[in-house]
Amino acid sequence: MPGPPERFLTPDNAIVFGGRAGNSRQIARGIARSLGLGEAVDVYAEDFADSETYVRLPLEKIKQDIAGAHAVYVQTTVPMENHHFIETLLTLDALKEQRVGWIDLVIPYLVYARQDKVFHPGEALSIRAILKALKAMRVNRIFTIDVHFWRSVGRVNFESTQVGPISIDGSQLQVYNLTATNALATYAKEKLGIDRPIVVIPDKGHRPVAEPVERFFKTSDDDVILFDKVRKRDNVSVSLASGRSVPDLGGRQLILFDDMVGTGTTIAKVSNWLRSKGGTDITLAVTHAINHKRKAPGESEPMSTLKRLTQAGVSRIVTTDTVRNREPITKHIVPVAPIFAAALQEMVHAPVAR
Repeated sequence: MPGPPERFLTPDNAIVFGGRAGNSRQIARGIARSLGLGEAVDVYAEDFADSETYVRLPLEKIKQDIAGAHAVYVQTTVPMENHHFIETLLTLDALKEQRVGWIDLVIPYLVYARQDKVFHPGEALSIRAILKALKAMRVNRIFTIDVHFWRSVGRVNFESTQVGPISIDGSQLQVYNLTATNALATYAKEKLGIDRPIVVIPDKGHRPVAEPVERFFKTSDDDVILFDKVRKRDNVSVSLASGRSVPDLGGRQLILFDDMVGTGTTIAKVSNWLRSKGGTDITLAVTHAINHKRKAPGESEPMSTLKRLTQAGVSRIVTTDTVRNREPITKHIVPVAPIFAAALQEMVHAPVAR
């Protein structure tokens, strides 16, 4: 596989395309501005009466021949994950039809990333199927942010995706799993005045991602609370991780870090546990925040994620713009475009699997 067209991304050799899903176009514009690539191009897409999707690159708006160009295509996959993933495949095909020389696919919210292992016999390993489909479209690199890739499962070597290739059925796909935790921590400190807090990790398996945050806040090991999380179908239980002690929470700022919140049941249970130990000032810092309204196990009626978290004692939420909710979950939003732009520029000439 050839390398990128040039060592640096410039308006003469690179163009940023934004898909239709969620905040894709907003993030694409932010990436283009950060890299000095002019205006991002919106991919045209519409739905037919039977729900099939039509996709077209607006070539009349592009004042250059894109054959051989370095294309950066930004498309998140939420909401309507299945629908927008098909749209992603169609757009990638359109880019290849125009003979672009290189495709970097930026997926802020990667569909099916939570199904990264077989939990029960007979299940599909969904994320493997998704990555196989993207690999078949001859994408050169994939950039995503804060997914479960640090767990090793089956034939997919997710542990290596922090910095490079993963193995898909014996051949490699270049995937970069970035993190927003430092950006979230910086916002919490500079905008919310959170300093030297107690850091709470709802699932101890996420500790590797939280370690930079602990260094950022200069948190001692005694001021880190780890939980064990066990999921059985729709029910989730949390308990203090074995061997961990609990510091005095009275009067302390607490900040929970997680990759994603959907219904919010896990965070609500952790927050209730913290309140039972004297915690009152609780901030949730989460990369992907989806404000669902649905009934969780044990509840008598549907409830939004925001309401569930607020009732559990979460004081405030800091998240990124990877998800656009119909009903906002917070006013504290950290943009991910600068994170992706920095990675794209830094890795533009990185080694690529052949």
